[in-house]
Amino acid sequence: MIAPHDQGQFKAVLSSIFQRKGGNGQFTRQYDDLDFEQRKMLAIGTQLGDDELPVIGCAETSESWFLLTTKRLVSSHSGQVTNTPIADIKDAVVNLAALQASGRTMLDIRELEIITMHGEHYTIFPEAGIAFSGVWSVLKNVGMRNRG
Repeated sequence: MIAPHDQGQFKAVLSSIFQRKGGNGQFTRQYDDLDFEQRKMLAIGTQLGDDELPVIGCAETSESWFLLTTKRLVSSHSGQVTNTPIADIKDAVVNLAALQASGRTMLDIRELEIITMHGEHYTIFPEAGIAFSGVWSVLKNVGMRNRG
């Protein structure tokens, strides 16, 4: 999808989308804006490759976190770690029917379903509000790029 020498440019594009469509929250932020302890928590669960750049991270607890890099989306929920190459992300969706039935609004939602090119589904949990909106927009953009 993206040549290794373009990783810095790809990070800048994804970061720009995150800022324009949402923004940093308390736990979900552009990686460079996370504090030392948050970056340390994410480093424990991921090993970055030489040409891989971290873009957005959510470091809420040691059991619930995710890191989007220029190469993959790594997430943990209840200790179950999922590692998806970024080229395998097909879409990111919200279950609007469940949202409406629960009485919550888009400002309250935290569940973002990731759909892979292989038909697998799993959920990540960005914090609610503007950070959620930013993450959703970034992953929708990645999915559109992958679908061509």
